[in-house]
Amino acid sequence: IRWQIVVFAILGLMMLLANFASRALLIQISQRAVLQLRLQLSERILATPLRLLEQVGGPRLLVALSDDTFAISSALTIVPSICSNLATMAVCMIYLGWLSPAVLVSLLGFMLVSMISYQRVAAIAQRYLRRARLEQDNLFQHYRSLTEGTKELKLHRERREEFLKNILTTTAEECRHLNTRGMTIYAGADSWGHFLFFVLIALALFGLPSAGYVDPRTLLGYTLIILYMKAPVEIILALLPMVARARIALRQLESLGLQLKSLPAETEQNGQPHSGSVAMLLELDGITHSYRREREEGSFTLGPIDLRFYSGEVVFLVGGNGSGKTTLAKLISGLYVPESGDIRLNGITITDGLRDYYRQHFTAVFSDFFLFESFLGLAGPNLDAQASQYLKDLELDHKVEIKDGRL
Repeated sequence: IRWQIVVFAILGLMMLLANFASRALLIQISQRAVLQLRLQLSERILATPLRLLEQVGGPRLLVALSDDTFAISSALTIVPSICSNLATMAVCMIYLGWLSPAVLVSLLGFMLVSMISYQRVAAIAQRYLRRARLEQDNLFQHYRSLTEGTKELKLHRERREEFLKNILTTTAEECRHLNTRGMTIYAGADSWGHFLFFVLIALALFGLPSAGYVDPRTLLGYTLIILYMKAPVEIILALLPMVARARIALRQLESLGLQLKSLPAETEQNGQPHSGSVAMLLELDGITHSYRREREEGSFTLGPIDLRFYSGEVVFLVGGNGSGKTTLAKLISGLYVPESGDIRLNGITITDGLRDYYRQHFTAVFSDFFLFESFLGLAGPNLDAQASQYLKDLELDHKVEIKDGRL
């Protein structure tokens, strides 16, 4: 008895360690997958042309980086559970086939019909979840309006109340409604699956004996195995909604159109940024760019434009609203790619492979600029002191201070 107790204790300790090790490994794998997914998506966002990013919109990108990656990571954590339960069901099927191949064929036919009926109901639920995911892009857009337009909302009570009640609340309520409908239908599909399993037990208990297919001993084995399979089936049915959300998230990531398979050639570094010691000549030869403008049908075409810029010149772009000043500035600085024409720097034609190298010759402060908190891309022993001196010269030192390279 003592050695049996020792063996039992050892097996229990091994089970404890194996359970912990498997869970810890799964956590490591899932979190590493989330990290890689977010970093790859971030790299692809930076590698995607600015024009396409503007068309996609910031809220949609934020949802992809946050909710979509979370949905995919959540699905990764349940893969081992699904696989283990599927393996349990497969072993049970093998045993049932050993007991009676003919009855196993009938059982598989019934399961196939059950899966088809379950999938039809689940497909309806997926449509609601997909609509809820699309509505979430609008919800994040409203969140952006809430955070960036707080001052305007506080200064206008009627605007604030209309935004909160008619815009934000309506979209949030629609998301709740669609998610609730989708998950409720999934709950109905899950209940339908449990009912079909109950029907399967009834067929095994009452249908097979009346048909004379099996002897009582085989019937007992079938009944016990089917009852044992109930737990794996319930677990798989409960996890399927998470898998559906992950599939929807993957489709959304693919639909972004961010060149998911490979980075564009413009990310290649061909040469170094110009040091500024050589006279520069920038030539725009017949460049054009077309885009749609708000409240107008058709598209607006800027160009063809022929310009020359020489070192030391101060050039002003003057024009009315919507005349293309910002678009031209983005074309000049390489943020937009011209649809026709050539851009030459000191006689060198700028191609896709040189696009990033060309952009390094520019710096700009756009009207929708973003100020980073740290001195990214700069190095040197006296950056803090130099930046602090600039703040004093601009009389901003009483508003901002520099600590360890951060504003």
